[in-house]
Order: sequence, then C-alpha cells, then structure tokens
Amino acid sequence: MPTLEGFKAYARLDADDMDPSIESCYQAALQHARDAGVPEFLFALGEDGDPKLNLYVNALALYFYDNRSPEQMGQELPSQLIRMRRELTRRREAGDA
Repeated sequence: MPTLEGFKAYARLDADDMDPSIESCYQAALQHARDAGVPEFLFALGEDGDPKLNLYVNALALYFYDNRSPEQMGQELPSQLIRMRRELTRRREAGDA
C-alpha cells in the first residue's frame, strides 16, 4: 500500500516536514483512487504494495500538492494520470475471470 513516507520521498519533501497540506494531498490522492474504482485488493498487497498503484498515488498526490492554490483547484487531471487510473481500475485479482 502506498505510504505518506513513500510520497515524501517521491516528491523529495523533507521527511520531517509537518506541513498539513502534504498529508492532506496524500490522503486526497488515496481517496480519489478508491473513489475512482481502483480495486481494494491493490491497496492490501502488503508493505511493498503494487508498484503501479504506488506510482499513481504518489504522482496524483504530487499533482494535488503542486496545484493546491485556489486558482488551480478543479482543473482536469493530466492525461497521463487519467491513463494510469484507467489501467488500475481495470485490474483484477489473479484467478478472476
């Protein structure tokens, strides 16, 4: 499962930075992924988790963090993030038909 510490490392943010907007953007990215229909089993794959899910959540959280000003809120997601989300929502557990 993605982690806040993993996001801070991905975004090259100080691990000790307690800026509440960092965690807010990370939590919003996790919720966005779940609300978009990313299968729950991908979130429960253990400590290392699913690499594509980790990349998607980190990239999405960074996008939210970089675009957190009121003027930028509500913009459409970049097409690369949309493609990543689409791929993740189509994933099925091994053995599912």
